[in-house]
Amino acid sequence: MKMLKLILIFLLTYISLFNCEYKGVPNERIFNLENEKELNEFDAGVEDEFFIRIHGNPTTGYSWFLKENSDKENLLALNLNEYNSSEDYETDAHPDGMVGVGGDYFFRFKGAKEGSYNLMFVKKRPWEQNNIAEKYVRLNIKSK
Repeated sequence: MKMLKLILIFLLTYISLFNCEYKGVPNERIFNLENEKELNEFDAGVEDEFFIRIHGNPTTGYSWFLKENSDKENLLALNLNEYNSSEDYETDAHPDGMVGVGGDYFFRFKGAKEGSYNLMFVKKRPWEQNNIAEKYVRLNIKSK
């Protein structure tokens, strides 16, 4: 029975990660940011809203934050809190009562003008200056 529950949780997690939309944004405009220290490159259309998804676990005390945006006027961050972290976080599927479960941060953006824009995300504690991980993105915003 436990094995069946684990398989079901895995399947639900897989389906939710790869076969759906998030907050009205289609899956093809949800970019998974996986590689640390390497440049991740994604394309989106002008005026299209899209998400950058980063896996994390805030129960550890560490969260992901947007540290740098090369052009805040033309690449709009739409869901940042006062610390520059995402207001949208979803916990991974898990059995009731389980604590300390990770999940995904969804950073929402909109490209207002064609161009290439660079972002840097850092993993750190909100009250500390130093980070323990970095992720880099180049977004190419193109006309439709």
